[in-house]
Formats: sequence, structure tokens, C-alpha cells
Amino acid sequence: MSEFPHLKNDSSLELNRDVSIPECSDILVASREFDRLRRDRLTDGVRDGIAEGQEKALQGGFQDGFKHVVELACEISKLKAQLSTLQSLRRNSVTLSQAEELDGLQRDLDDLLYKLQDSIGTPKVEGQEEGCRGDGDGDAAASDVRGELRRLEERVSAIIAQIYASG
Repeated sequence: MSEFPHLKNDSSLELNRDVSIPECSDILVASREFDRLRRDRLTDGVRDGIAEGQEKALQGGFQDGFKHVVELACEISKLKAQLSTLQSLRRNSVTLSQAEELDGLQRDLDDLLYKLQDSIGTPKVEGQEEGCRGDGDGDAAASDVRGELRRLEERVSAIIAQIYASG
């Protein structure tokens, strides 16, 4: 018995004599071309999916980081505004050491703003060697800025209390 029982005998298989060799060759070429195009489209789809996923993740990280930095910058700016107001309103009633302390706090807050700016990096400027300014570890730098901001807030509260206690 034959290995292929559904085929009764070899004579039942007839070649289609109407199909020429060039036509078979064209079908084979078209089939290969179709497979190649399908593979290419699949590869393109995977690449597009990866790129889109990376872009969404990058955008989400940017938005989170931007929100965090803006919050810190606003806190620093509010503290600077409080100090400026205090300096203006109490100009004649502060001692020399208190005035120096207020000036020092303003400088420290300015430095803190610059540190925050450095932590996020800035676009490359012609002549700079690196692609962005900053330490590359924005989370750690922002955490340092937050800690330093808390210490400055305590100093500001202390000097305000001291000025109002003596005035």
C-alpha cells in the first residue's frame, strides 16, 4: 500500500500542461516578493510600535519632571518674594547683621535656582562639549534642591521671627 492512501495511484496526478515554466517562475517570484513585503511591513510595524512606546514614555517622564521642577521653582520664588517684601518693609528697622543675613539668603536662593536649572539641563550651546548642561541625574539633584530649600525656609522663618521680635 502507498504511504499516501488518499492518492489512489500516481497516474491520477496529472500535470497541467497549460502552465508554462515562465508562468511558474513568475508565480514563485511574486510569492517570494509577497513574503518579503509582508516581513518588511511586520518589521516596520514593530519598529513603529517601539518608537511610539518610547515617545510616550519619554513624554510622560518629561511631564512628571517638568511639574516637579516648576513646583520647586515656585517655592523658591515665593521665598525670594517674602524676603524682598521683608527687606522693603523693614528697611529701617533691621540691624546690620539682619540685613546681611537677608542678603545672604537672597543669594542662597538665587544659587538654588541656578542649581535647579543645572539639574534639568539646557540645550547645547555652540562651543559646549556636552549635549546638555547638568549632572545627568535630575532626580538626585532635585532632591538635593528640595532639601536645601527646606533648610533655607527654616533660616527665613528664623530671621523673620527675629526681626519681628526686635521690632
